Amino acid sequence: MRAVKELLGLQAEQRRAHLEGDAAAMVAMFAGDFVSVSDGVVSRPSREESLQRFERYFGLVTFQAWEDIAEPVIEVSGDGSLATVLVTKRVQLTYPDDTGAITAEETFFAWAETWRHADGTRWELAMVVSTRRAP
Repeated sequence: MRAVKELLGLQAEQRRAHLEGDAAAMVAMFAGDFVSVSDGVVSRPSREESLQRFERYFGLVTFQAWEDIAEPVIEVSGDGSLATVLVTKRVQLTYPDDTGAITAEETFFAWAETWRHADGTRWELAMVVSTRRAP
């Protein structure tokens, strides 16, 4: 199915953006009314707020791994206008702590993404609901 192939391509683009620290590419996928649910908070960050958050985050960390634990589960609506992507991911990164020493961290994530087929031409990320657990 074409939609599944396109959505898998967007998953690959998210991975590339994380590994290369490309905040602009990451946020370019977001819908104008993007919603995030994480750490018990529902938020609607503006595109600029999202860009600033990813620039700060990517500026602080270096990814060693950002990989799927299992293949994403992708469900596309019958009319092709919406899709849900369920992701399970292992993330390894390093960052400088308060003393400047490099700290390594590994985290496991599971999240649900809601994608809209905007204008019938491109997919945009409308919502992410994310959970995490320590190894």
